[in-house]
Amino acid sequence: MSSGVIKAAFKIIALRGRKNKSRNDEIHSTSDKISSTYTVTLLLIFNFFVTKSQYVGDPIACWAPAYFARSWKKYADNYCWVKGTYPLPFDEDIPQDELYREDKTLRYYQWVPLYLFAMCVFFYLPSCLWSWVNSQSGVALSPLIKAAKEYQSTADDKELEAICFCFEKFVNNQLARKHWILQILCVLSNRARGNFMITCYLITKVLYLVSSIGQFFLVSYMLGFNLSSYSLKALYDMSNGNDLAESKFFPRVTMCNFKVRRLGTINDVNLQCVLPINLFNEKIFIFIWIWIIFAIVLQAFSFIRWLFLALSFIDRKRYVHNLLEGVKNKDNLKDFCEYIHKDGALVLKMINSNTNSLVTSDIAKLLYKRKYEEINSNSNNQEAIV
Repeated sequence: MSSGVIKAAFKIIALRGRKNKSRNDEIHSTSDKISSTYTVTLLLIFNFFVTKSQYVGDPIACWAPAYFARSWKKYADNYCWVKGTYPLPFDEDIPQDELYREDKTLRYYQWVPLYLFAMCVFFYLPSCLWSWVNSQSGVALSPLIKAAKEYQSTADDKELEAICFCFEKFVNNQLARKHWILQILCVLSNRARGNFMITCYLITKVLYLVSSIGQFFLVSYMLGFNLSSYSLKALYDMSNGNDLAESKFFPRVTMCNFKVRRLGTINDVNLQCVLPINLFNEKIFIFIWIWIIFAIVLQAFSFIRWLFLALSFIDRKRYVHNLLEGVKNKDNLKDFCEYIHKDGALVLKMINSNTNSLVTSDIAKLLYKRKYEEINSNSNNQEAIV
């Protein structure tokens, strides 16, 4: 091995040992990034606009009687915002039953920023778990992918040799697992057969899917009504060219009732209030509903694809066969698939997701060449000695 290859290999290993504060997006597939990066970014943007409307603008404005002083008007707005308001059609009388008003009162809109932030956390948690597994496992997955990206831009053969050298160290299980939890997983996943990383990754994929499905139902629970039915009806109306009508779930005009002491007597006050914030909330939650369905479908498809890679040797063999296109002698293809194990196929897939098929094919071909040319040369030397 030349000094340039050794230097490049040590660079990859040094990157593995370095405490990197970045998220290492290289170790996440496209479907993972959609859930952990793009979805979280969208939710944070929505959160910013809603929070700005609530704390910088006027989220509610109530039509107060003429005898209300300015301080009373401010008190009424704050009280109705905190307590909650209820929708009431203009053709209906104001209900006198307090229990009825309490039952119809909407209380979700005050907590929308916290709801959105909680969704960000749930979408981001599986990504944190997978990043932690990689950082503690001793596998130089992120540096390998970064080196593959560098090879993609430079086409340096020394970089390719270094990638294959580190890949072989990974496949041969020479990198020790650090954390006791991961040591248990090594036993449960049969580490000797190269199942450790793919097992951890499948667990992560399940968490992504469970997180998306859970939030699909959780968002309706938080809002207090069936968001799916409302969103389907809203999309149907919009597809027919109709504007979104006033809704009892995202009302713009509501009623607020409270009691005040005035001249020693307790009086009921009924105020009509406008909620401009619901103009944002309605569109935001319809979009979130559509986006979560998209995330569920994408994660389900991704999980099934990775599950086939983990369980089906034929699927793994077909994938490696495509990478070795152009190699004349493929007699050792089955043995090569068993050599790289499921974890090796996972690494090749990750490299392919972050670079392209040409880079991944070059790596696979060189690994194949290094392994079987070395075996053939050793057997020829033994025959020459005999």
